[in-house]
Amino acid sequence: MEAKKSKKRALRGLIFVAILVGSLIFTSNILAGPQETIMSPTVTRIVATEPVHQKIVELPSPTMTPMPILVVLTVEASLLRPSDPLLVRIVDKNHPVDWWFVLNIRTSLVNVGEACTRQGMKALIWNTPSKAHEVAVNDLCGLMNASYEAGSRLTLRSAFRDLKDQEEARKQTDFPDRVLLPGESQHHTGLAFDFTSPSVGYQLVSEFNNTPEYKFLVEHGWEFGFVESYVADHDGVIQEPWHWVYLGPELARKYLELKAQGIVKDPFEFQALYPQP
Repeated sequence: MEAKKSKKRALRGLIFVAILVGSLIFTSNILAGPQETIMSPTVTRIVATEPVHQKIVELPSPTMTPMPILVVLTVEASLLRPSDPLLVRIVDKNHPVDWWFVLNIRTSLVNVGEACTRQGMKALIWNTPSKAHEVAVNDLCGLMNASYEAGSRLTLRSAFRDLKDQEEARKQTDFPDRVLLPGESQHHTGLAFDFTSPSVGYQLVSEFNNTPEYKFLVEHGWEFGFVESYVADHDGVIQEPWHWVYLGPELARKYLELKAQGIVKDPFEFQALYPQP
């Protein structure tokens, strides 16, 4: 009886060992066998059994065409700041002034003859008393004195005009259509001046541009801040070689620079570069 039980226990032990060995062999085969692909949720890897010959092709690196750098210097950025806003104030048919403006200008007017005398400067004046704005009178005296010392006889014929004076100027001419209406003239600012000379009978005529006095104005007027106003048919006004406006020396120089570059044609276009009231 005991012998039979021993045999059964030995048989069960052998069966257990056989099962254990078989399991180990099966597991070992699975782990050691070649795998063609190993999958993961995001990566696939191919394991090759033969060497793979790769041909490396070098592609040209992308090149970027350099963009040109454009620097724009606006005319406005190069402008000078006027010492007085009145120097760049446009007065014409599209920018007339009223009696209130003229009334304010009157408070800043100076008698030209008296101012030049106080400075010991020589000035030939046709109509007295002629008045100019205080910002221009010193340079006006300097201009006429320099002309006199140079041997020319530059003569001041007209300076500040109020609205009534402008109307009288229209009545006294044979061509009233060529004279601006009250409120449209630069003379209302006290910065515009009409010049003449003995060689044209002290008249305001186109022949003035053939005189030594006109030549002096062209060559030296800007040094004192004066430039010729009507040179480009502005407001339909013919060229008036006798009519000059005061911008001040620095602005006059800048205006001539821009005019030479073809940016502006006349002082009105130059003044238009600045904000207007």
